[in-house]
Amino acid sequence: MKLFCLGSKSFLIPNNVSLSAKDDIRLLVDKLIVMFNNYNKLFTEIINSITQIPNESSLLSDSTGTIAINFNLFNSFYVTLSGIDRIVTFSNPREGMVCTFLIIQGSGGNKTITTWPTITWLDGGSAPTLSTTAAKADIVEIRYINGIYYGYFISA
Repeated sequence: MKLFCLGSKSFLIPNNVSLSAKDDIRLLVDKLIVMFNNYNKLFTEIINSITQIPNESSLLSDSTGTIAINFNLFNSFYVTLSGIDRIVTFSNPREGMVCTFLIIQGSGGNKTITTWPTITWLDGGSAPTLSTTAAKADIVEIRYINGIYYGYFISA
């Protein structure tokens, strides 16, 4: 490989490519610029797909009675429960995604989640029983594989 520089751009040229004629060089540069732009576009698409899910937590509200988790927005969520008989819903799962959901007991404790989406619970087969003491926290980890939600529960 040979290094070919044009302005601020550098290109690696295979050894079997002749750079003897100006026209060849100009044609080669045009092809390299097209190739560079294509790779740059592909690289940008890859970076955008990786970074579209911020690596931070999203505070959810349960004021309507429903805790809506949209997996397109974040990969980590938390909520402080303010009432009983809350419903959790999921939307926009991505194959292979992992999501952490922190559930904090609100003032007075004894808050509940009574309805979960269909989840295969890996630590007992049924939906978790949340801590009931005010300010205590529980963690649910959700994985989405082959169209199935798998959940794991950790009590504080």
